[in-house]
Amino acid sequence: MGYASRSGRARTNARNPQAFAVCDRCSLWSNHVNLNWQYDWAGASLINKRILVCDICYDTPQNQLRAIIIPADPLPIVNARVEPYQWDEIDRRQLSGFNTTSPTTGIPIQQGNTRATTVPGDTVTTTSTSGNGTTATVTFSTSVVYPLGTAVTISGVAPAGYNGTFSVTASSAGSVSFLNSTTGAQTVAGTLIVDDATLDTRVTQQTGEAPYGKNQLPGTDPNAVTYRTVTAAVNNGSGLIRLTLPTTNGMITGQLVTVQEVGGVTAANGNWYITVVNSTQIDLKLSTFSGTYTSGGYVINNPSLPYGFTEVPRTGTL
Repeated sequence: MGYASRSGRARTNARNPQAFAVCDRCSLWSNHVNLNWQYDWAGASLINKRILVCDICYDTPQNQLRAIIIPADPLPIVNARVEPYQWDEIDRRQLSGFNTTSPTTGIPIQQGNTRATTVPGDTVTTTSTSGNGTTATVTFSTSVVYPLGTAVTISGVAPAGYNGTFSVTASSAGSVSFLNSTTGAQTVAGTLIVDDATLDTRVTQQTGEAPYGKNQLPGTDPNAVTYRTVTAAVNNGSGLIRLTLPTTNGMITGQLVTVQEVGGVTAANGNWYITVVNSTQIDLKLSTFSGTYTSGGYVINNPSLPYGFTEVPRTGTL
C-alpha cells in the first residue's frame, strides 16, 4: 500500500476517477487522459509516431524534417524574349542585303552587291573551253559573274578532262577559271551549273566581314591583318611547314595562329606558334612537313574562341 500511494504525476480523485498510465518516454505515471500522441514531420505531412507522452516529454515537430514545398512555376507567356547570353559573347555584326533576281533564271535572291548575280542551280551553256595544263577557262554567253570560291560543275564538254566540279579561282563577266591539267580547246560544248552546296542566298549574320562580302569562313575581313589565305605550303628545308601568305604584316615571331583547310599538307591544320620568315612566309614551330600542297587554307592570328564554342564559328552554309 505504501508503494501504491506514490502516483507520480497522476491525480487521484474519488469523485472523478481517471485511469493511470505510464509515459512512453520518462516512464513516470500520469493520468492517461493527459498523455498526448507524439507527432513529427515526415515529408509534407505530420505522422503519428504511436507513442503516448506526458506534457514534459512532448517534442514539438521538427521543421527540418519537413519537405520544402516549391510553389508552382509562373504561367508562361506567348512569344517570350529571353536574353541570348551565349550569342552576346560572340564577336559578330549584323548586316542585311537587298533583293534582286538571277540574270539567268529570274529567281528572286538576296545579295550584298552585284558580284553575286546568280543562285544555286543556274545553268549556262559553254561557248569555249581552253586549258594550258594548269588552269582552265570557260566562257559562256551570259554576263554572270561568279564569286571566287564558288563551286561550278562542268558536264558534256569534250575533251572530257574539263568535266567535273571545280572551285572558281578567277571570274569576269561571262567567264570563269579554275585549276585543271587538261590542255586544248573544247570540241563539244557542254553546260556549267552552280553547285548548290557552295552558293547560297546571303546570310545576315556576318563575322566582321568586309562591306558587301559574303563570308563563308570564320575570322574577319579577308583584307585585314588578322585573316590571311594560304597560297602554298612547303618544306622549309629543315622539316618544318612553311606557309606562303599574301602578307605577314602585323604578325610577330612567337605568336599563336590557327591554320585550317590546307589541302594536301593536312599536318598544317591546327594551332601553332610561328616564326616570321619574310614579308609573305611563316614557319610553323614544332611542325612536321608531309604531303604535297594542293589548294586552300587560311590563317587567323591571335585566335580566341567566343564563350561556349570549341572552334572558330562559321557563317552561312558550309
